[in-house]
Amino acid sequence: MKNRVLILLIFFVTHTAVAQSIKLSLNTGYGTYLMKDLKELQSDAAEYYKEFNVEEVQQFPGYINYSASLEYSFGTKNLIGLNAAYITTGGRNHVADYTGEYYLNMPVYAYSMGLQYRRVVKTISKFDLYAQLKGGISFSTLEINESFTIHQVDSSSSSFAFVNHSFFVEPSVGTFYALGKNFSINFSLGYQIDTKSKLLYKDNKEETFVGSDGNPISTNWSGLRIVLGLSYDLFKE
Repeated sequence: MKNRVLILLIFFVTHTAVAQSIKLSLNTGYGTYLMKDLKELQSDAAEYYKEFNVEEVQQFPGYINYSASLEYSFGTKNLIGLNAAYITTGGRNHVADYTGEYYLNMPVYAYSMGLQYRRVVKTISKFDLYAQLKGGISFSTLEINESFTIHQVDSSSSSFAFVNHSFFVEPSVGTFYALGKNFSINFSLGYQIDTKSKLLYKDNKEETFVGSDGNPISTNWSGLRIVLGLSYDLFKE
């Protein structure tokens, strides 16, 4: 498997080296994320301390993401290339008064990489309308930090980290708007479908992170993806 991936990368690099057009895109955007297991875990923690009126301040909302791609154009309508992205969200429980403070922070983030294929289906003036399909692998990390403080009496804190990897596909539609010969603005709307993947303790990857019901806790990055970016065509004639 590793040899096949290496051959594919060598093929892509050697062919893009002589390509007439290589498109480099830097993007930012917004994504929503399911994270059903993590939301339930957070709610269970709030319920455990319900006598203290703990509030679920933030529950894995949609958030800004960042991505980049490098594509080789063949013909006038087709582009194939590599992509990479960083996505993040998190949960937070908190309560504080004159007697003390409690908080639970649960940030989770992922780095992804993969392949993408884009086909221009129609050109209208300076707009290129396209359909796109991405696919790849994501490497996620969940951090859990919990602290309980009783003023002038006692305090305690704990932290844990968990990791996993999952696979995704993301169909989308979008458009390029030309800004002269080489630059263009890119906008797309899509939906990522992510495989659920069990979280493992970072320091002991043989041990699975489980909830109070004994079931494994998984991440799920599935959700809406909105992307806005700037692209540059290298070696374009």
